[in-house]
Amino acid sequence: MPDPVDILVVDDEDLICFVLTQLLKVHGYHVRTASRGEEALEMMADQTPALVILDIRMPGLSGFDVLHRARSAYPHIPVILMTALSGVRDAVEAMKSGAFDYVAKPFDNKEMIATVERALAQGVPSSDGPDAAATAAPVERIDSCFNVLGPGEAAQRMARQAQRLARGGKPCLITGEIGAGKQLLARLMHGVSGRPGDLIELHCTGAAESVLRHELYGGGSATGPATRGKLQMSRGGTLFVSGTDEMGASLRQTIANDFLRGYFNHPSTGAAVTLTGSLILSSVSPSSETRNTDDSGKDETADTVPAELKELIGERIIHIPPLRERREDIPYLVGLFMEEAAEEFDRKNTAIDDAALELLVDYDWPGNVHQLKALVRRTMLNAKDRIAVRDIDLPVPGYDRLSPLPAEFKVTAGPLKEQVRRYVGQIERDVLLQTLQYTSWNKSRASRLLGITYKTMLKKISDYGLDQVREWG
Repeated sequence: MPDPVDILVVDDEDLICFVLTQLLKVHGYHVRTASRGEEALEMMADQTPALVILDIRMPGLSGFDVLHRARSAYPHIPVILMTALSGVRDAVEAMKSGAFDYVAKPFDNKEMIATVERALAQGVPSSDGPDAAATAAPVERIDSCFNVLGPGEAAQRMARQAQRLARGGKPCLITGEIGAGKQLLARLMHGVSGRPGDLIELHCTGAAESVLRHELYGGGSATGPATRGKLQMSRGGTLFVSGTDEMGASLRQTIANDFLRGYFNHPSTGAAVTLTGSLILSSVSPSSETRNTDDSGKDETADTVPAELKELIGERIIHIPPLRERREDIPYLVGLFMEEAAEEFDRKNTAIDDAALELLVDYDWPGNVHQLKALVRRTMLNAKDRIAVRDIDLPVPGYDRLSPLPAEFKVTAGPLKEQVRRYVGQIERDVLLQTLQYTSWNKSRASRLLGITYKTMLKKISDYGLDQVREWG
């Protein structure tokens, strides 16, 4: 199996380097990054990349300077230039200087990958001959719109299944916890389905069955015109029905029967209406802690399908794992949501500390991707140039399980300040202890989570006698 193609990304914005790294890794590439032109030239001398993605506006050597030197020393390496200043002058200068192509920031992920693939197809340097480029490029092609799911194995498996089912066109069911991204996945599936019609959505939560039936099938009266329902509006497109677990069994059975026979009779006119649209259903699955498994440990997700839908759905079920079960996707998603918030709030140069990112990866996210996105957006709105642990509005692991007052706290006569000082010290001791327990007594990691130095951590462990607590379990 050939080694992955090496791409060098050069940009002084940490967030751009982070997002591009995750995006390219999803497509099977090996990525190195540099924040300055001088550093990029040194890295190219050490190891020649197959492709360079280069920002124009950087301190020190500009992108044009690096491009000129790279073209002189490595004329066979394609270079893609990018800049936030998407003027005609830069575009013309980029192409005159010998760049393969020019990309304006903020870039579209799909367009970026397409540009990368075109650049590599026109010549990847290799000692294996001219045919090496064809064999070195990633073989499997998942539509780049699925990048938003994450680069992890579970996310990619889910993307492959969703793409296959979307293009197959038969009814399917998406399951997942609240906030897992069922609606987003349904929209992505419609986007890759190739269907010319619209995506029509119906959300069942909190709606009476009579209302849902009218929304789906339409209505009318003897004196008024017949109205189209969402089943009819989705002909040639896709109908997405979310919350089918909250829909009445009789309505689920009616929908299944109509799709199995391929038409329904309009409730007002009685006319037969053929069903030419695709159907995507979704339901909230129980958490992984309560889902049953068989003796082999296999998830019995199929058993959560309502009986009325089993014949219609068959095995066409996509389960979205909760975020806590695919933590490898969190860094990519954080970068993606930071990029979106940066554009919304005009905060182009905000980065995130390693300790803050580690805190987000370690959190269990009961609200899944929806909760993560909301937190990143809120944090970006209030943060300065860098997001640190103190900027993230999440409880320190274990802290939310503390009682309002330490068990040792006793009301005694004495100055208020002295009692508060003693109370705060007891809280600090509990937070330190539970964080150390959470990290399996990895003091370096615990200090990063709490935003204190390693030296301070050691001092506080000594001051509170926490090592003795560890010895006694």
